[in-house]
Amino acid sequence: MLNAYKKVSVLTRLTLNALLGSKDIKDQIGSQLKDELSVNPEELINAFGYEMKDEFLPALRVAFGDGKA
Repeated sequence: MLNAYKKVSVLTRLTLNALLGSKDIKDQIGSQLKDELSVNPEELINAFGYEMKDEFLPALRVAFGDGKA
């Protein structure tokens, strides 16, 4: 259900990562949940790219290592 809407999915996982940011908590939740909560740069760009100015997208892709300078 979390993946039903890209924007909501990305925001929810980023929020949970921030709330569960403590190393002790991450150790307790296990590797499977860590994988479920991870957000890759391409997901972030796809979810919010339409709200970004076009001239910023190439720089963002390069910053994430997903494009060429």
